Amino acid sequence: MTTDDSGMRLPRYVQQRPSGLFRYKRNVPKRLIERLGHTHLYRNLSHSDDEMIKLLPKAHAEVEALFRQAESETSRERTLAIVASQFGTEAAEMLAAGKIDENLEYGLWALHQELEEDVDSAVIGNLAAAAVPKEKLTLRKAFELYAQFKDAHENKKLQNSLKKTQEDLEASIGAFKFGRFDITDLTREDALKYRDDLMSRVAPNSVSRYINIVRAVVNHVIDERGLNMKKPLPEPEGKGRGERRDRPTATLACGSRSGL
Repeated sequence: MTTDDSGMRLPRYVQQRPSGLFRYKRNVPKRLIERLGHTHLYRNLSHSDDEMIKLLPKAHAEVEALFRQAESETSRERTLAIVASQFGTEAAEMLAAGKIDENLEYGLWALHQELEEDVDSAVIGNLAAAAVPKEKLTLRKAFELYAQFKDAHENKKLQNSLKKTQEDLEASIGAFKFGRFDITDLTREDALKYRDDLMSRVAPNSVSRYINIVRAVVNHVIDERGLNMKKPLPEPEGKGRGERRDRPTATLACGSRSGL
C-alpha cells in the first residue's frame, strides 16, 4: 500500500495526486499493451477519503472487465476494450449500441489510422466502419452479466462460487461451447453431460448448489435480454445410479430449437 499526505495507508492501486485527487492506476499486462494501446489505465476517484473508498470497487471492476475484453477471441470485445481504453466507457457503450455521434465517428476513424499497423485487421475493420459485430450471448458472457447484476466484486463468497461454477461447467462442456456458442445453440445433451460429470465427482448437495447457480445465471439473461428460450427443464433420472436417484433438475435453458 501507499500512503496519502496525512499518512493514511491507501488501498492497492490507489494513489493521491498533488492536487489531493485520489486515482486508481493499473499497469496493463504486457500481453495486452498492444491490444489496449496503453501501458497504464487510470480512473479518477475523488478528493474525499470516504468517496474514494465508495468508488474504488466500481473502478476496479471496470478495469478488470477491460482486461477480460482485451483477452477475448471476438473482435467485438477487443474493439470495445480498445475504445473504452482510449475514449472511455461511455464511448464503448455507444459503439456497442450502434448509437455513435459525429464526434465519436471521427475519433474512431482517427484511431483506426493511428493503430492500423499495430492492431489485428478485424479490430481495425470495426474501427474504420464505426461498428462492431452483433453480440453473441455465450455462457461466459451470461456469467459476466450476472456477476455485474449481483455486484459480485463486492461479495468475495459469491465471486468465488461463480468462478468455481464456471470452471466446472467449462470443463464439462468444453471451452469452445462455454465461450463461443450462443446459449440458444447449446443442447440438452450438454446439460446432461454437465449434470453427470458433477454427479461423478461431488456430493449430491454440491451438485444441486452448482446447478442452482447456473440456473440463476441463465434465467437472469433470459429475463433481461428477452430471449426466446424456455426456462430450465427438469432432467430425467440417470441410469445406473441407484444410490443417487433424487437427481437435481436441469441447470441450463432450452433454446428455441432443442437447447438446454
